[in-house]
Amino acid sequence: MPRIYKAVLCLLIIVSTEAFTQNYINSPYTLNNIGDILDEGLVYNRSLGGSSAALRPHNVVNYLNPASYTNQDTNSFIFQAGFTGRSSDIYTANEKFRTYNSNIEYLAMGFPVTKWWNMSVGAVPFSRVHFNVREKLDSTVVGEHFSFDYAGSGGFNEFYFGNAIRLGNLLSVGANVSYLFGALNYTTNSYLPGINYYSARVEQKTDYIASDFYLKLGAQFHPLIKEKHRIVLGAAYDLETNIGLEKKIQTRHFNDAGLDNSSNWYIDTLLQSNDTLAPLVMPQKISLGLSYSYNKILTITGEYIRQDWTGKTINNSSYLSQGVYESLRFGIEYVPVPTENKTRIPYYKRMHYRAGFFNTNTYLVYNDMNIKNFGASSGISFPIKYSRKAYTGTTFDIGYQYSIRGTTNNGLVKENTHIVTFGLTLHDFWFLKPKYD
Repeated sequence: MPRIYKAVLCLLIIVSTEAFTQNYINSPYTLNNIGDILDEGLVYNRSLGGSSAALRPHNVVNYLNPASYTNQDTNSFIFQAGFTGRSSDIYTANEKFRTYNSNIEYLAMGFPVTKWWNMSVGAVPFSRVHFNVREKLDSTVVGEHFSFDYAGSGGFNEFYFGNAIRLGNLLSVGANVSYLFGALNYTTNSYLPGINYYSARVEQKTDYIASDFYLKLGAQFHPLIKEKHRIVLGAAYDLETNIGLEKKIQTRHFNDAGLDNSSNWYIDTLLQSNDTLAPLVMPQKISLGLSYSYNKILTITGEYIRQDWTGKTINNSSYLSQGVYESLRFGIEYVPVPTENKTRIPYYKRMHYRAGFFNTNTYLVYNDMNIKNFGASSGISFPIKYSRKAYTGTTFDIGYQYSIRGTTNNGLVKENTHIVTFGLTLHDFWFLKPKYD
């Protein structure tokens, strides 16, 4: 297939992002605000504990810091796709539940424009909501108990278009213009049990629909401090942005007056629908990182991320509020023999080995304490030869992450989550003119 057709096919795949909205793990912690915010990048980043700010991979798209695009191989084209499976054990003080799901996670591509200018485009998840919770309350006025069912689904997705330029040999800067789209769907059902052959249910559906833009900036200072030794100081900054959300509310009242002694619900004449605007203030976010690399064999990195969500909400629960998000992330990558080395060696020395860990105070707050999330990750990249029996950077990638979020104290829940990500990185060279003797 000609390369231009491959590029068109990739673009068609990227814009077909409906698959991103498949089910997420059933987590009560996604009940608040916009749910789980997914900011761990592609399988490469996830295997390194979610690190990104100071990383400059030459054959991987690192969209979390757009300045990194300038390190892509000249005349090369990268296309990446990822598929993720999640399994989570949810513990309360007395019970245990298990939930799992799988879905397409991301699509991204990167390519150079000139020797000093690179671009990237992709579709990635931004946040996910999925929960089903039941609450029972006793009423001293009515003398009966009320039941409330809370359910949520959906999420926001991000389509980004990024550019980066190299300023000399020491500094790179970049920016992503991202389009946020998707919908969060919340449903609340309140029940009054049967009293004298009468029961009532009130159902309220609330949808938040996103369709707006925001901007991410990035910079990396990457001096060669000694032969084969390099450090990178990196920073990424998300500007505070007012995201215009369309809010759709529908309230319906049902009753069962015992007309046929069955469990069927009969809707009454009261139906309320309301469409409004509900602006979401996306707070500024700063990521600061440092990495050290030796001769493309060893890379060690660490970073700090902060984002203040205090008072910025569209959907608050009665138990949790928003606060300051802070995360420490660390990672290490080891490549026994870099791809550029053409010597004959055992295959395992061509593989990329990664590990990382993270410790996060999530933006969810209970009793003035942030819900914590910490864990470890690992990953392996398997190089793939192309038609001329050479390695160019095409790989099959596997990443694994284990995390613990929350606690069973104070009526909360604890989640032990396993995440496996399968990624494919297609690497090819463009704009080459073959020469014949």
